[in-house]
Amino acid sequence: MKKTMKVIGITFLVFTILLSGCVSNNKQGNEQGNEETNDLTNNTANQENDIIQSNETSDDSNAEKKGIMIFGGSRYDFGSEIIQTLDGGYIIVGYTGSFGNGDDDVWLIKTDANGREQWNRTFGGVKEDRGFSVQQTSDGGYILAGYTYSYGAGSYDIWVIKTNTIGEEQWNKTFGETSLDKANSIKNTNDGGYILTGITDGWSIDGYVFLLKIDSAGNSQWEKTYGGFHTYDYGVSVTQTQDNGYMIVGRHEKAPHSLNWYNWLVKTDANGNEVWNKSLSDESLYSICQTADGNYVISGCGGISLTKIAINGTELWTKSYGKISYECGKSVRETSDGGYIIIGNIMNDNEDICVIRTDASGDEIWNRTFGGPNYQYGQSVQQTTDGGYILLGYERDIWLIKIDKEGNTEWT
Repeated sequence: MKKTMKVIGITFLVFTILLSGCVSNNKQGNEQGNEETNDLTNNTANQENDIIQSNETSDDSNAEKKGIMIFGGSRYDFGSEIIQTLDGGYIIVGYTGSFGNGDDDVWLIKTDANGREQWNRTFGGVKEDRGFSVQQTSDGGYILAGYTYSYGAGSYDIWVIKTNTIGEEQWNKTFGETSLDKANSIKNTNDGGYILTGITDGWSIDGYVFLLKIDSAGNSQWEKTYGGFHTYDYGVSVTQTQDNGYMIVGRHEKAPHSLNWYNWLVKTDANGNEVWNKSLSDESLYSICQTADGNYVISGCGGISLTKIAINGTELWTKSYGKISYECGKSVRETSDGGYIIIGNIMNDNEDICVIRTDASGDEIWNRTFGGPNYQYGQSVQQTTDGGYILLGYERDIWLIKIDKEGNTEWT
């Protein structure tokens, strides 16, 4: 057993912004060491910020940006994931350099069904803190995951934040030691808890994919790691499977940021024990979901790729919709008719947000692009209850776009 992650509960600064095959290393979650609580409530502050929110930018010559809700300030602001909420609105998680308390702060934005901001919150300290994944919880609140450099045991630590329905913190937990530990994906589980994946021990050449199971109060139930023997491995996305196990899509590299790497799938049982693993193409994969037939689809790069694999990991088919290898599909969801919706980026004069709608065989039905004179990237997509789609992307600000089932922009 390599190490045990410590869990540190923190109460931290919450700024209300107005206006707006591989060997598995078992780690038992109850071997957490000392738990520490830092009371920072006396430093809690409210502040008003001039957050940009409009259906077009200040550049009136750029007509392509009309119909886009934009959130941001004077610095770089990034949207990681969006989901539709139970009230028909939307919740966005990401991070902001414009607002908050430090270099970057986790940013949570709630909008109504028309993309108009209802509230937003920042979470963080004086250093770098980022949010990458969000889910709505059974009580109507939200669970966020990412990393913190401001709190925890040192260096970058996994950070999980639970809020109520209006974004006020209920609890937060950090997981990690003095190495690099980051969460890239969190999902609700059938037992009311949560599952996370990402990277641990990332400062050394031995980076491990981790799978962390926590209960509804954020307490670690178990943790597993995969890979990491003289390699740099990390989990990108996780989903709970129909058999109550988990599927992770990640990457396996010989060294950090090396060109010698491949994509990696790890299937586990309900306790995180590895069932099988598979390596796939050398084009980056980003998003996985289990389909109604029990199989899986994965989106990635290589000209915006979509790969269907069987329940045992056998590749069934792969489609590519772009022209250049670094055009990437960042998020994929199955649609109500058994087809798929993908969001990513495509190279035109610059990089633009691209949305592709396919049938169940991965054959394209339509595509739409959104962009302007700069570089824009698509990050997250979901089918909405009215049959349309909500899109999340960014330029230097967060972009929110609503389209109908045919891909036509709805907000004007």
